[in-house]
Amino acid sequence: MSSMEVDQEGSSAQLGFRQMAFPPDVLARIAPDVSLQRHLAIGLRPSLRGFNEFKPVEISEGGLNASGQNTVAGSAIVKSGDTRVVCGITLGVVEENTVDQLLENEATNQETDGSLSNYTSVYPVVEIARGRSGAPTDEEMILSQKLYETILHNRLVHQDDLKIIVGTSVDGEVIYPDSSSPLLDSDLGELISKPKKNWSYVLYAHIKVFSRAGPLFDLCYSALVNALQNTRLPRAFVDDKATDIKIPVRSRGNFGHLKESYNLLLDQTISASLPVHGRLSSSSFGVVSYEAEDSNEPVSILLADLEGEAEESCAESKINVIASNDGELRHVSIVGGGALITKQVLKDALDISRMRGSN
Repeated sequence: MSSMEVDQEGSSAQLGFRQMAFPPDVLARIAPDVSLQRHLAIGLRPSLRGFNEFKPVEISEGGLNASGQNTVAGSAIVKSGDTRVVCGITLGVVEENTVDQLLENEATNQETDGSLSNYTSVYPVVEIARGRSGAPTDEEMILSQKLYETILHNRLVHQDDLKIIVGTSVDGEVIYPDSSSPLLDSDLGELISKPKKNWSYVLYAHIKVFSRAGPLFDLCYSALVNALQNTRLPRAFVDDKATDIKIPVRSRGNFGHLKESYNLLLDQTISASLPVHGRLSSSSFGVVSYEAEDSNEPVSILLADLEGEAEESCAESKINVIASNDGELRHVSIVGGGALITKQVLKDALDISRMRGSN
């Protein structure tokens, strides 16, 4: 065997034992726990943010209100990193059931203004853009349900604010009960037909997410609350032809009445802002365990605003805190997982949430 052949075999053996190197994004997909532990060892996260640092969030009006009449009542756009969340509020109208006055007075005496039954919520539909269509995923349905319950239990929308003060159209002029029209003060004011039914608005939220890069509840909640603050409720009226008329009919010897229905129209020229009771912010955290070199026991580390596959898959323990602008805690949820949530970790999460809520 020649010396040249020996050198070739030795070089091939060295190539066989050479370690393979992966880019950070590829390593995060193949071994997310190894990627995260490597970054935690040097005191940084894969996103190069600090442990308690949140990504900057930009909030602006969506501008969807100008897309056409009776389309969108309020909108907002939230940007955080590469993620974009667009929220649009649309309106629906429902007829309220008439309640006996005596029963209504008893219910009013028993319930205070802060009772949960006096508040309502929004019906959100979350859609995450994935380049495909189909049935909603579990994540989308869970997000929609959690947003509905959060808005309701934090008492942001009062039922009385959604009641419609219905006007009447007389000879092309719309007259509202709380307006200062001369016809209401004249003798014709008593002859103006007033609807005998009551209506209320129902709020629907359509939330679209682009470039998902982590848990989405904070961004979707921020987009929904800001869209509600930009929502304007138009006035509504019935025309003078749609009055409550009973038409007698006879069929096979039986008598009855056909009741004409009201034609409720929206007046886009007159609108009012929707009152949102309170300003709340949501902060989400993940907890991971890190084995330090100088300690035999794992240390729990709090990571704010999870980002990337490595952090999202490894941080099985999660904390979500909703705080008001005065630092009051409105909601705290803790999900235990692979990492131990210590008292110090929980205290840090509450303090950071209070600070973010007051800003």
